Amino acid sequence: MPWYKRLMGIDRRILYIIMAVGIAFPMFSPIGLPVPEDVIAKAAYDYIAALPAGSNVLYTYDLSASGMTELKPASDVFVDLSFQKGHNVFLMALWAEGHNFASLWADPIAEKHGAVYGKNYINLGYMVSYASFLEQSRTDLYQACNGGIDKSGAKLSDFPMMKDVTKAKDFDAVFSFNTGDPGPTAWIQQWNATEGIAILSSCTSVSTPTMVNYFQSGLLKGNVGGLAGAAYAESLHGTKGSATGGMDSQSLGHVVIILFLILGNIGYFAAKSAGEIK
Repeated sequence: MPWYKRLMGIDRRILYIIMAVGIAFPMFSPIGLPVPEDVIAKAAYDYIAALPAGSNVLYTYDLSASGMTELKPASDVFVDLSFQKGHNVFLMALWAEGHNFASLWADPIAEKHGAVYGKNYINLGYMVSYASFLEQSRTDLYQACNGGIDKSGAKLSDFPMMKDVTKAKDFDAVFSFNTGDPGPTAWIQQWNATEGIAILSSCTSVSTPTMVNYFQSGLLKGNVGGLAGAAYAESLHGTKGSATGGMDSQSLGHVVIILFLILGNIGYFAAKSAGEIK
């Protein structure tokens, strides 16, 4: 049988297996293929990295489960970066689901760095009425945080890192991991517009155009947009996490498809040249 017939007669199941392997392999072992430079994601990374040790950084998890794939990698990078830089890390959520992700994602990183709860990091919990919290916290953070308690119901006044943090202006930056509203827009309207606090964001791909407008107008100090932005942040941080693996999977999947198209066309034109296809 001529080679071009064998090429054109490859069992489609073999093609599916090759495609599956090409997509699945990077998810378990990221390769680290190059990703496009993201100026806005770099601005976010550089801003947090430039904050001096002892800075108060608030990470707020304003998201639902639908954003896990795109937002967890960014959370891993920036929370890890803050612990590396010696920041005081504050966690909270304006969304009920985000309340759980704050602990699930950040606590293992705190443990890795040997951070002490209440001294190096704290979880302020879920704020049921985001509008009331954002307004009241400008002057009285304790009362705004569910009457002065953390996620577990312990008094905020009992924790060393809360001694000098009593109002919004005591924070050096707010970083919102978000899948909608309330999210960066609410933080900008309340804490940035009135208190001048730096706001940063990590959003899903569909929200990136809006965040770009905020960044260009100076309302956001930076934004990590979707999986691609998170992969670029991982490259800046020197890690190969799930975002890098996800982008590698997409890239290899495209390469496999293009390769199959090329091989199929080679077989077709070879058969046509041999007179077997009119």
